[in-house]
Parts: sequence; structure tokens; C-alpha cells
Amino acid sequence: MLDIIYQDDALIAVNKPANLAVHRSKMVGNAEEFLIELLREQIGDNVYLAHRLDRATSGVLLVARSKEMAAALGEQFMGRTVHKQYLAVVRGWPEPAEDVIDYPLPGSRETGPRREARTRYRRLATIEVPIELGRYPQQRYALLLANRRAAASARSASTWRTSTIR
Repeated sequence: MLDIIYQDDALIAVNKPANLAVHRSKMVGNAEEFLIELLREQIGDNVYLAHRLDRATSGVLLVARSKEMAAALGEQFMGRTVHKQYLAVVRGWPEPAEDVIDYPLPGSRETGPRREARTRYRRLATIEVPIELGRYPQQRYALLLANRRAAASARSASTWRTSTIR
């Protein structure tokens, strides 16, 4: 059963687990379960995707209860007017505590041209776990708040790329 975080007459917010494909496509191969189909069965009604998350990515997925709402939300996601924030648990304690990672990402093919990508992060918390792994007597982890937006052009250094944190 999917974890529904919020629902009303127009929208459903679902906590999408990692490694669950959102919908059928050639990209997911022989997957047997799809979030959109599981949700339809769970609520007993039609639902429509407003956006997607990669199969390996966990997070909140917005699903519309009508085609019209899905179209309106889709326009907002495509127009980059939706503000997205990500919480990430990372190994180590990034320094400085707040910074920008500037690392161009590949397009749909690893060999193709890279796209400008910047991630602004802020370290929210740190923890040391007393578990010995290899030569380290304890493990360090940090909780980060990250924002990514798409650069409209090379001259547009103040905009950010929308994408999942990898």
C-alpha cells in the first residue's frame, strides 16, 4: 500500500519509494509494479501524473485527480515555476556548511554534451555513528537541504537546474 501524505478533491501527494517505477515505459524494462497503477487500485479512481521521479529516486510525487489539473500542474513544472527542495543524507560533513556545487551533468547519453548544473546546499545537522568500517572507528553523516534549478543559458548564472539529487 502506498503512503498517501495528502489528498483533496484535486490532488494526491504520494511518498514514492525508491526503485518503484512511476509508469510503464521502455526505460523501466520488465518492471512489474508501477506507482500510478498501484495508486489507481488503492483509491479506486482514475489519477493522472503531473510530473515524474526517476525509478531509483524516493520522494513526494504529486498526482492529479483530473486531466485538467494534471495539465495545469504539468505546465507549472515545465515552466519551472514550482520551487523544489530536497533533503539528503550524505556521507561525511561537507565543508563549508553552505555552498554551491558546480558540476555539469550529462544529457540522456553519457557521451553527449553536458548541461550546466549547480546545486546550492546548506548543512542542517551532523552525526557520528560509532560503527567501525575499515580504517574508520566511526562514520560521519550530514543532513543537507538542497535546491537545484535549470540554467536557461550559459549567461544565466543565477538560475539553477531542476533534477533529482544523485
